[in-house]
Amino acid sequence: MLFDSSSADNEEELKKLDEKIAYAEENLGESEVHEAHLAKALYFIRISDKEKALEQLLLTEGKTISVSQKMDLVFYTLQLAFFYMDFDLVSKNIDKAKKLFEEGGDWERKNRLKVYEGLYCMATRNFNKAASLFLDSISTFTTYEIFPYETLIFYTVLTSIITLDRVSLKQKVVDAPEILTVLGKIPFLSEFLNSWYECQYKAFFSAFAGMAEQIKLDRYLYPHFRFYMREVRTVVYSQFLESYKSVTVEAMAKAFGVSVDFIDQELSRFIAAGKLHCKIDKVAGVVETNRPDAKNTLYQASIKQGDFLLNRIQKLSRVIDLRIPQWQPRRRHQRHLRRRLSMLTHLQLFFCLLVELILPVPSLSFCPAEYILHSLRLYNPCLLSMQIYFDKVTEWALTQSGSTLFRQALASLETDPGLHPLLPFSLLSSLKRTLRMLDLHYKECYFIICLIVFINFVPCYSDERLFDGKSLYAGKELWKETLPLKSGSRVYKLQGLKSNSWYEVKISYPASIPALFTLQLLKNGVMGLKLNHMRRLLNTEKLIFKTESLEEVDNKDGLYVLVTVEPEGIVTIPNSKERASIIYNIVCEEQLLGIPYSSWSVVVLVVLCLVVALILPRFLPSYLLIKDVDRDRKTSILCLTRGRHDLYNYNQKERRSILEVLEDFHSVQIPFEWLVQLVPPLKPRAFSISSSPLAHPAQVHLTVSRVSWITPYERTQKGLCSSWLASLTPEQEVNIPFWFHKGSLPAPSQSLPLILVGPGTGCVPFRGFIAERAVQAQSSPIAPVIFCFGCRNKDTDFLYRDFWESHTRGEGMLSEGKDGGFYTAFSRDQPKKTGNALDAAERIGREAERRGFPASIVSTDEFDASSLPHEEAVVFVVSTTGQGDSPDSFKAFWRFLLQRNLRNYWLQQVRYAVFGLGDSGYQKYNTGIRFCSYSQSTGGEVAAMGEKPRKLLVLYASQTGNALDAAERIGREAERRGFPASIVSTDEFDASSLPHEEAVVFVVSTTGQGDSPDSFKAFWRFLLQRNLGNYWLQQVRYAVFGLGDSGYQKYNFVAKKLDKRLSDLGATSIIEKGLGDDQHPSGYEGTLDPWMLSLWSTLYQINPKYFPKGPDVKIPQDEVIDQPKYRILYHKQEKLEPKLLSDSDIIQRARGMSPGKLFKDKSKPDCFLKMTRNEVLTKAESTKDVRHFEFQFVSSTTEYEVGDVVELLPSQNPSAVDAFIERCDLDPESFITVGPTETENSGFSEEIITQLPIKLKTFVELTMDVTSASPRRYFFEVMSFYATAEHEKERLQYFASPEGRDDLYNYNQKERRSILEVLDDFPSVQIPFEWLVQLVPPLKPRAFSISSSPLAHPAQVHLTVSIVSWITPYKRTRKGLCSSWLASLTPEQEVNIPVWFHKGSLPAPSQSLPLILVGPGTGCAPFRGFIAERAVQAQSSLIAPVMFFFGCRNKDTDFLYRDFWESHAREGGMLSEGKGGGFYTAFSRDQPKKVYVQHKIREMSKKVWDLLCDGAAVYVAGSSTKMPCDVMSALEDIVSEETGGSKEVASRWLKALEKTGRYNVEAWS
Repeated sequence: MLFDSSSADNEEELKKLDEKIAYAEENLGESEVHEAHLAKALYFIRISDKEKALEQLLLTEGKTISVSQKMDLVFYTLQLAFFYMDFDLVSKNIDKAKKLFEEGGDWERKNRLKVYEGLYCMATRNFNKAASLFLDSISTFTTYEIFPYETLIFYTVLTSIITLDRVSLKQKVVDAPEILTVLGKIPFLSEFLNSWYECQYKAFFSAFAGMAEQIKLDRYLYPHFRFYMREVRTVVYSQFLESYKSVTVEAMAKAFGVSVDFIDQELSRFIAAGKLHCKIDKVAGVVETNRPDAKNTLYQASIKQGDFLLNRIQKLSRVIDLRIPQWQPRRRHQRHLRRRLSMLTHLQLFFCLLVELILPVPSLSFCPAEYILHSLRLYNPCLLSMQIYFDKVTEWALTQSGSTLFRQALASLETDPGLHPLLPFSLLSSLKRTLRMLDLHYKECYFIICLIVFINFVPCYSDERLFDGKSLYAGKELWKETLPLKSGSRVYKLQGLKSNSWYEVKISYPASIPALFTLQLLKNGVMGLKLNHMRRLLNTEKLIFKTESLEEVDNKDGLYVLVTVEPEGIVTIPNSKERASIIYNIVCEEQLLGIPYSSWSVVVLVVLCLVVALILPRFLPSYLLIKDVDRDRKTSILCLTRGRHDLYNYNQKERRSILEVLEDFHSVQIPFEWLVQLVPPLKPRAFSISSSPLAHPAQVHLTVSRVSWITPYERTQKGLCSSWLASLTPEQEVNIPFWFHKGSLPAPSQSLPLILVGPGTGCVPFRGFIAERAVQAQSSPIAPVIFCFGCRNKDTDFLYRDFWESHTRGEGMLSEGKDGGFYTAFSRDQPKKTGNALDAAERIGREAERRGFPASIVSTDEFDASSLPHEEAVVFVVSTTGQGDSPDSFKAFWRFLLQRNLRNYWLQQVRYAVFGLGDSGYQKYNTGIRFCSYSQSTGGEVAAMGEKPRKLLVLYASQTGNALDAAERIGREAERRGFPASIVSTDEFDASSLPHEEAVVFVVSTTGQGDSPDSFKAFWRFLLQRNLGNYWLQQVRYAVFGLGDSGYQKYNFVAKKLDKRLSDLGATSIIEKGLGDDQHPSGYEGTLDPWMLSLWSTLYQINPKYFPKGPDVKIPQDEVIDQPKYRILYHKQEKLEPKLLSDSDIIQRARGMSPGKLFKDKSKPDCFLKMTRNEVLTKAESTKDVRHFEFQFVSSTTEYEVGDVVELLPSQNPSAVDAFIERCDLDPESFITVGPTETENSGFSEEIITQLPIKLKTFVELTMDVTSASPRRYFFEVMSFYATAEHEKERLQYFASPEGRDDLYNYNQKERRSILEVLDDFPSVQIPFEWLVQLVPPLKPRAFSISSSPLAHPAQVHLTVSIVSWITPYKRTRKGLCSSWLASLTPEQEVNIPVWFHKGSLPAPSQSLPLILVGPGTGCAPFRGFIAERAVQAQSSLIAPVMFFFGCRNKDTDFLYRDFWESHAREGGMLSEGKGGGFYTAFSRDQPKKVYVQHKIREMSKKVWDLLCDGAAVYVAGSSTKMPCDVMSALEDIVSEETGGSKEVASRWLKALEKTGRYNVEAWS
């Protein structure tokens, strides 16, 4: 039944898919045809029809043009092949994918193919290549369709351990940040890797056992389980032994945490297999290593080449098929020769050896005689009886040389009475001449002569010693047979065989002993009968053969099986004396259908069990089957995370009680303590009171809907409280406990007019309201009441009908005479309303006109469809009637749209939105909107089917603008893929609405020493509220991308803490957080590009509706470009008011309309400063130019404190500004206003947009950094759209692509090209001014630490500035905009400089707080103000001591403020030792060994520690490279040394100082 039902469903679905294919081929374009065919292929995959799926995928490929889509089809095929473990299919498709990439393929798919190929290599035991491919894919992994990222790390570590050397493993695996972030999530993997690398072998074996279980569960690794476990043990044993020349077995066993016997057996096995280069001295209990030298290497190579030679001989011996009459021995030799070898075999081997001798052969001078004997015995087992003689001959061959060897060997062969009849001397002489012609060495020549003579002319002896009189009867097993472990053999005579039957001879032996058994079937002493196959299977060897007519076999000699045993490998087994022999069992059994007769009873039993298992469920009651299914599901729920859906179906959907669950699992007995904890508490049920204490004194009335429903398994469930109340009667007199509390409806005063809405049981509280007002109306006037009530049917569901109608009559509370009213709505008592689409369309039109957007509302049957391309914005409102039918007014319009002559770009310029009206109770819900196809102008549907439109929310927090750029890029890439995005700053977003978002991407930057951007602080404080529970963001999916600088100690700290907090609040991470690094060669974009690809792929897997066409299908950037976000309004000068032409508040007006959102709070300067002093602090010989600037306030004075920061707005070179305006073909004298294109999200007032114009040149000078800042990548993308020269367009498109990222970095960021220089390099580009306003980097104020004190320098501001200048890779001189501008100013110029003051990272200390100041270089600037202020305070009160550590390169040239510091270091000064302080300098270049401030701190460790114990605060200022970390490390050493604690304890102690405000750092790059 189930199979028939499933087949019918499949046929129906396939029929629908065929209809879609036919429809697409007839009416739609190529992409829709491709999708229709692909849907059918995916359906075949889903129902596990492999053959048809492959056929359909090939058919789909024929309908596909795009290389990317063909690649996707290959990936689908690979997934199918991996599922069925069809590695031939995998190999073919990987080759096919590589050929497609030659035609063209994107970077992301190439990386995905690496993962597929790596998995194939691992599954086919090519671990070396698999490790290389996996390592290449770690940072770009997006192949989540075959396994998650954690599994990739699992495979990478496993394959790398056995293939990489220690150095490579350290660099690529152990220290890889991508692996370290995931390593701890996989059980045992971290211990497995780290314990192996750190040589903690005991811990390694413990983790190794846990890893073994995981490997067994992996479908790709399980076939190689034994091989992998052996390789890992080989690697770890080799690593251990590399450190020793000799080590005791006991010590090695102790290191690995195992017994001595175990390690002895392990080493024996690996030594015998040639895996370990060592030997065991059993008497001394020592393992001695013998690493191979050059001679041993040649020896091993000779052995391997000898194996190769023998294999070739064996193959070539099958080529010749000669028929030579057999020779009869003389009667006097028959006592020695009871049977002979076939001359066919002799000549075959003789011919093959001659062929091999003509070819280059390895030198045999290093081959031991035992190895040659072992090799020859594989071809002629009869030589077993000649072992003593052959040992003698080979010993001569290895120790003698020259003609003496040949004569001795020849004499021995000729005089032997058993060999003379078989030795034709002429043939031997011919062989001798042949060998001499080959010009071989004497030793090799004569040795090979002996071998060939032996192989071709020695008969097979039939001594009784060879056969031992052993017989093996068919069907009878011989137990505990023994053979010498070293070169043992035995022949068994087979008896009891039947003619023309199949038999199996099987040997079973201990797998723990490394031995190799060989089985050969002999007929009259010669290989005979048909050999089916011989294979090795664990600890058994099988020989399967078929007998011929036994009349052809000599009855006296019959059939024999030769059993030979050899040590596994060529190296002699250690401890062979203790294992002189091996025990085995041998049996010969007749087979039927390939199965031995003795096993057929088991086969029959298994078949019967399967039949019973299939038939029995048909006779069981259905409820038993459901319970079994539930029990199986419950087991999966307990074991697997993915069982949560089954748990939901079993538990929540069915609303099973605790008792029912326990009955389903009757074997479970839970202690009562656990039941008390886990059983849900019995909660009181809350009901609204429907009575009034005035109208119903001492009574409580309730109106309760009795709850009852049918579960999916057709079980009736009832509400506990409502059904219990319904079962009660007044006669029972049950006492019911009650709790009263305030509800959500406060009691209204009688003078308050009311409008009440209460459909269904919602009327309950209002019954009490009306009853109470009726009582109050008897004594005082009452305000009117309007009540709206609703239910399904008037006759059956009208609650309290008489009560409400009584109050509507006469002077009732709801009567119209008292200005009230009672209005009812019965939803099922009238037919459905029609005309909904018209109502919705009219409402949309009214709302648009209210916003100033004129609208025209037209029916589709009255509209000329051919004029649709001329419309700019269209909203379609369509309804679906019946079973997916179109309205009559829509049919003609739809037929027009289906015309084939309408091209894909017919509506390219049209923007549209669709709203559909339908009923989800119908199967074809809202199919009336099917005419909405892909639009090149919008990237897909804007809205559809009345549901909430999905939108990606991108929240950013930026200090300098980089996070804003990254957020805008993420939003653009999402919209190009059809996923609308909203980009909002965190300070403009209502954080309380975050739980209502579906998908959120956070882009946050980290400033300074782990500080948050100003725009992020309020948002972060909201997230830290304690009342936000662990499930507050349970429905939210998020991703975090951080921007930071790895040169700082707290790298990307804000992104890391945000990711942790969101996870704590219950949000689900879409992908691992991305961390952009300014130190990366490509900046943060080097991380952003692969991170975004992973983000789109994962979002598509979560919900394919996010990307209607898939995550890889996007609008090409060279075809469509976004609209600029800002508009420019030009004003005529003669129409402007004179006050607007003045320069008053010009900076505030210009920066107030700048698109840079960073300036919304900084548009008006705090004040203006005028320079009074410009002094060079460094000498001419110095490599740096550091200046001291003094300013005075121009008008008003702004208060500040020491440690504060001032921001200056620099002025740009006027000639450069003029060149920019001329290059962009702008009118510098025109007046403009700048505003956003959409005012609802702008934050700009209409007053600014319409009433405060500004001159264009002034706007550029004050808001657009055209002379120093480098453009972003999006700037090049927009330029490519406006380039008219083809070569410039191609280059700009390449720069904007992921492939050109590195070249763009070298061209743009490394050279720090300005906007003007970039525009000059591409002369054909003319960008509209609207785009320039949006894309040109804003002119930012530059921040400097104030080096003065308001007490010591009233009405003044002092700055210490290093003039920035550097040489680019192309030898171009670059200068800092602000510092070089300040250096060019003089006091005589009287330039008014706009400035902003704000708090820095160094809070002003109280005068009673001891200080330890560290300020090398210009880091001394804020501390100059500290010391100057304390000097003034010391004149009137006591001052705490101050220690100051200063550093620079050279004392004579770079000592900043030398006189100032030395004056305060003298007796009585603020830095004098007499006042408990000190001044300590470090000049790094004045001595051979560099000395820095951290070294001076360590020198003064005792004094530093004493001051810290007195409560001193530490202030550090200067470069952000290494100095802050080195100072922290020096202080940790001091704390650790003085307290006797560890470095970790010292680090925690200093972090506690930081939290209490006693450790402050201000660093800059």
